Amino acid sequence: MAGEEGGAFLVGVATASGLPLFCRPPRPQVPFPLVGALHGVQLFGAAAGAELRQAATPSAQLGWAGYGDSLTLIGLSPAPGPALARILDSAYGAMVLLLGREQLQPPRNEERLKRELR
Repeated sequence: MAGEEGGAFLVGVATASGLPLFCRPPRPQVPFPLVGALHGVQLFGAAAGAELRQAATPSAQLGWAGYGDSLTLIGLSPAPGPALARILDSAYGAMVLLLGREQLQPPRNEERLKRELR
C-alpha cells in the first residue's frame, strides 16, 4: 500500500473526531475510507484497553502513534523494521517545531490546524 516508488505514506488524524489533517506525500492520496478504517482499528483497540503500535501485511508495515489526546499519526511503509516508529516521532517533532506544542495539543480549531499543516 505504499507509494508507486516504494516510499512511505504519513497520515495525521485528529484523535477525537477522526478528521484527516494531512497526508504526505499529498499525491496520491490515501483514500478516506482507508484512513477511517486504520483509525477505527486503533480506536477499537484503545477502547478495549490495548495499545496498537504496529501491524504488518506481506507487502507493508503499518504504524500508529498517538501524541496527547489530540493527534494520531499513521504510517504505511513497504520496509519492515523499527524505522516507521522513528519516522512518526520525527514527523511529530517537526510539527512541534513548525507550529508549537500549544497549537497541537489540544487543537482549538481542527480546520485551522489542517490549513497550517499544508
